Amino acid sequence: MTRLRACLLTLGVALWLSGCQTVGSSDGFRPIRPTAQDVEVISDSLARQILEHNEHGAAIGAWRR
Repeated sequence: MTRLRACLLTLGVALWLSGCQTVGSSDGFRPIRPTAQDVEVISDSLARQILEHNEHGAAIGAWRR
């Protein structure tokens, strides 16, 4: 009976924790909007990475274009 109780408790905790997961949330994943000063000094490589990041976020629906 103790083993069953431990399994049920573990299952209950796992279900409780998984209930906190959100689907399609953009928390922590936002478009990068460099300032005019940033644009003057960033490298081409960084500019490409920012563009890829922003296009990817728009493509998966994390934000609007």
